[in-house]
Amino acid sequence: MTSSMTNDLVQKLVEAYRTGDEQLLSDMIHDDIDWEIYGPEVYMRFEGPLRGKLPVLKLLAEATTLYTLKKHGNVTRIIEADRAALISQVVYEQRSTKRTISFRRASFLRFHQNLLIELRTFADTLDLVEQVLGVWIDIPIAPSTG
Repeated sequence: MTSSMTNDLVQKLVEAYRTGDEQLLSDMIHDDIDWEIYGPEVYMRFEGPLRGKLPVLKLLAEATTLYTLKKHGNVTRIIEADRAALISQVVYEQRSTKRTISFRRASFLRFHQNLLIELRTFADTLDLVEQVLGVWIDIPIAPSTG
């Protein structure tokens, strides 16, 4: 797969996500996808590993019942062969509280046979949990050792 083909797939995938095109998202996800969003699953139910298209589609559908995507902008995009690395600025509205959740995330994608087969996503989860809960988490600073 060429970098140009991968770039086109990334653009199509991001646009389907932005517009909420569930059918196109489904069509672009490999049946055996290996998906993981890193973070504390106890606070963020979308965090954690998933394997297979149906669990991923279920997660995406559940996410749209809890959050409305307001903005998804690419800050950085690096493409090489069948892989892509994205840093995105995203803004969601939490439906239950109308609270705005704004953060950057880094995603690493791999495509196989023109389908997304692997996704890894990272964010500043402390900041994200604070925004979702609407509270400042006071973590004591460790004393200096030197």
